[in-house]
This record gives sequence, structure tokens and C-alpha cells, in this order.
Amino acid sequence: MGTPKIIIFLIISFLALLWASPTVSQSTSATKLTTFYGAFIDECISRCESKGSMRDSKLGNIRREAAKHNLKADFLKRHKAQLVEELVAKDIGTKDYKIHYYLNNKFFNEVKLAMNIQHP
Repeated sequence: MGTPKIIIFLIISFLALLWASPTVSQSTSATKLTTFYGAFIDECISRCESKGSMRDSKLGNIRREAAKHNLKADFLKRHKAQLVEELVAKDIGTKDYKIHYYLNNKFFNEVKLAMNIQHP
């Protein structure tokens, strides 16, 4: 009588481990994505700040681009945590172009909103 109980216990334990393992793997995956997206946004901030350093150029179009990149760097700094959460939640993936597309859309939507508030 003791052997069937042990076998049933082992089967139930094995099934419980199988059922719990996707949850553990998903949380590990989310942690890795959070770290990846955070580093990606930090790199974007660094690039924007580098491009923004051209704000003293003699050419107007370069000054405008520098101003835009400074605004984008500020936006990314202010909203980094929120953006990382959204990227993970929306399952954007790790392809550069998809992440850039999402970040650019968020930035330019905020710019459009700010312009609408200033010019109703």
C-alpha cells in the first residue's frame, strides 16, 4: 500500500513542477527584458545627448536637430521606467527597429500633444 502512494505523490510533485516552471521562466524573461530595455534606452539617451551637443552650430537646421535630440533625451530620462514597463507589457521584442519605432512614436506623440496645448 505504501508504494502506490509514493508513486502518486511523485507524479503529483512532477506535475506541480511542470506547471510552475513557465511562471518562473516568464518572470526571469521579464527581468532580462527589463534590463535589456533599460540599457537600450540609456544608449538612446547617450546618442541623443551626443547629437544635442551640436546646439551651438552656425547652421540653423543642425541647431533644430540638436534641439530635437535634447528634447528626446529629456523625454527618455523622464519616462524611462514607464517606457520599460510598456515595452515589456506590449511584448515589443528585442529588434532595434521595433524598439526605436515605439520610442519615437511615444516621443512624437508627446511633442504633438504639447503643441496642441500651446496652440489650441
